[in-house]
This record gives sequence, C-alpha cells and structure tokens, in this order.
Amino acid sequence: MAAILRSSVKAEVSDFDFVRLTSNPYFGALRDTLMSDVQQTASIPVSLMKVEEPQQETSLDPNIVAIQEANLMSDFQQVMPSGNQKVVELHEFYNKQCSSIENERNEAIQDLKENNMLSVSQYQRELNRIHVHHDQQRMHLTNRVTASLELLKISMPSNREVSSSKVKGRQLSSRGIEVMTDWYEKHIDHPYPTDEEKQALANLGGLSLSQVKAWFANKRNRTNNTKPKKQKIQVEKRLISICSELSGNNRPQPRLYGDIIKQLSDIVQTSHAFLRGPTGLLSDSYNSSGDELEQFCSD
Repeated sequence: MAAILRSSVKAEVSDFDFVRLTSNPYFGALRDTLMSDVQQTASIPVSLMKVEEPQQETSLDPNIVAIQEANLMSDFQQVMPSGNQKVVELHEFYNKQCSSIENERNEAIQDLKENNMLSVSQYQRELNRIHVHHDQQRMHLTNRVTASLELLKISMPSNREVSSSKVKGRQLSSRGIEVMTDWYEKHIDHPYPTDEEKQALANLGGLSLSQVKAWFANKRNRTNNTKPKKQKIQVEKRLISICSELSGNNRPQPRLYGDIIKQLSDIVQTSHAFLRGPTGLLSDSYNSSGDELEQFCSD
C-alpha cells in the first residue's frame, strides 16, 4: 500500500511540488497515520470500502396485532348494549379506519405486483415493508381507540345509576295515560289496538312502543279481574230498582245484598200478582232461580 501511495504521488505531483509538500511540518504526521491504518487493517482500508446496507424496518408479529384488535372488539361488545351514542360513533370510526388502511395496503401490493423491474429479493423486501407499514398503522389506531374507549367507560354511569334511570323511565306521563285510556274506553268490546294504532298512540302520548304494549296488556288483565265485581254491582242496582218499582216509596231502599233479597222475598210473599202453587207458595222453578240469585249476590 505504501508503494502505491508513493507511485501515485510521483505520478501526479512534480518534483518541485513534492519537495514543497514534504517540507510541510504536517506531512510526516499524515504519512505515519496512513501507514499505521494500513498496517492495522486489511490490504484495503475498511472505512473506504464499506457500503452502508439499507436499513430494514422492524417487522411486527401479526399475532400481537390480532390479539390487540380482538381485545378491543371484546371491550366494544361489553359496552355497546348500553346504547351510548359516543361508543357507537367510536366503533364506527374504528371500523372505517381499519377498512381505509386495508384498502391502502391492497393498492400498494397491487402496484408492487405490476412492477416488473424488481428481482425476487427486492420484491419480497418491498412486500415486507408494505405489510410492516400498514400493520404499524393498525396497531397505532387500535391503541388510540382503546384509550378513547377506556375514557368513555369511566365517564359512563354505573350499573346502579343505569337501573335507577330505567325505573324512572318506566313512569308514564299523564298525557300518555289519558290517550290510551280514551282509546281503551272507545274500544272496550275489543281492546286490542293494531301495530299501527299502537305506534300512533305512542307518538300522540309521548311514549315508547313497549310502554304502550305493556299498558294495554296490564289494562286488559285488570279489566278481566274486575269484571265479576262490576257485574255484581250492576245486579245490585237492578235489584234495587226492582224493589223500588214493586214497593213504591213506602219502604227504605236496601243497601246490602241480604236486605235486597229479603225485601224482594217479602214483596213476593205479600203480593197476589205472583203465581202461587197448590201449597200457596211460589213455584219450585221460581224458588230455584231465587236461590241461585241469592247465591250469586252473596259471592
């Protein structure tokens, strides 16, 4: 190497210039440094021949990305039933961004396939770079959305607060009750509104469709349970009316079922207008029906 340096200097620099160069006080130090580097390394200095290799991007384990995304989707499934609008919007944003990243990945791969100037190794290196880049984007997106979802979960009401709000939400407004009661009384013979009528009642009374359905079901049950009582009241009124017609205003109006039956019996026994049997008593058929009436009224 020293011989090469000397011959190069002699070929390119004239004797006069070489003399001037060697007379420089730094010439000796520079020569010693070069000679030391040549002797301590290979035949050619490594610092002059080393070529920097292209830096490769760190690859990501696809399993890690998949696990993070699966955990995020599991969190979404736990929170989504609450119906929180911000959670719904965040879920839609995440799905939209994931689709956008995958579209960009597919476009980049398609462009790479159309490039016929690359060798197999170059193609594989570029393909790996594309996957690494888009996997990093998905991981970054997943981390951001996970953090946002955690903040939303903290700000959401607890289960106890949600239950309390649901109880309050079951309260029906007076307007809604009035609307449904009015419809029910007008259709008492068949109190079964159609789906369209239920929706109209819900809109008119400011109610939900489920509230309307529940109210009508409960109303029909209550009506069926109280129907025998109403029938007994109607019978009572009718019997009192009969007593008043037969006795006139001479007797006080009875109030209890037993008094009503006794007064009717007295009227029948003292009146010649009723048919009597050979024994002077009412016929068996009338007595039988009277017993049944008394039994009904005593229920």
